[in-house]
This record gives sequence, C-alpha cells and structure tokens, in this order.
Amino acid sequence: MLSCSILTNIKQVNDTYGHEAGDLILKQVASTIALNLRNEEVICRYGGEEFLIILPMTNLNKAGLAAERLRKTVQQLTSYYKEKAILVTASLGVASLASLATQNEKNLINAADTALYHVKNMGRNQVALFRDNESVLLPKEPKS
Repeated sequence: MLSCSILTNIKQVNDTYGHEAGDLILKQVASTIALNLRNEEVICRYGGEEFLIILPMTNLNKAGLAAERLRKTVQQLTSYYKEKAILVTASLGVASLASLATQNEKNLINAADTALYHVKNMGRNQVALFRDNESVLLPKEPKS
C-alpha cells in the first residue's frame, strides 16, 4: 500500500481569483488524476488542498515514477476561470508501508506528509520519497 499527498498552489488561486476558482481547480486536478489511475488505485481528498492516492499493488520506487507522471500531468493542465488561464502544479510526497518500522495507516500518512513538506521546503512542483526514515527528492523527468 502506498500514499501520495498532493498539494497544489490552490491558496494562491484562492487569494487571486476567489474560492470558487480554487474549488474548480481542485475538482479538475482530482478528475485528471483519477483518469490516470488503474482500477484498483484510489484518490480521495484528505483535507484542504491535499489528496491521498492509494496504490495498493505498487512498491515505493514504482510509486515514485507514478507520482512523477502525475506531477507532469497536473503541470500540463490549463484551467480557465472567467476567461483567465490558471496554471497549477502539484507537489507529491510518497511513502510505502513496507519502508516503515511500524506499519499502520497513520504512520503511512505521516511519512507521506513528511515527504510532502520536504518538497514544499525545496521549492514545490516535485516528488519526494520517504525512504530510510528521510525524504529524498526525485529528479524531475524532462518535459516530453
């Protein structure tokens, strides 16, 4: 089992265009991600502007690759609100139960959040893996 927390720049959208625009962006990001998941994978809103993605049949390294693919997909989105183009990015923290000393859902979410906050501190729009009790940034794949 794996958890990815996604944090978009919704606060900036809300501050600039209002909460209606932010809500629209959240729905578009969630729909886009859902369309890029397999049947056994699940996305759910965790709170505010964060989502959890559960990839039950994926190890940590493959989940990191999936997270990078999703990051690029979100980055390519252009949303429109009242004829204004809004670009959105995603920061993802990735963790796996197998890499935790104490394997439970709470620790899994905390590990993914730790990786997510590492991404936030390192400039956003990236993916970090929680591995060996620390967060490690993945290199960004070049634009295709």
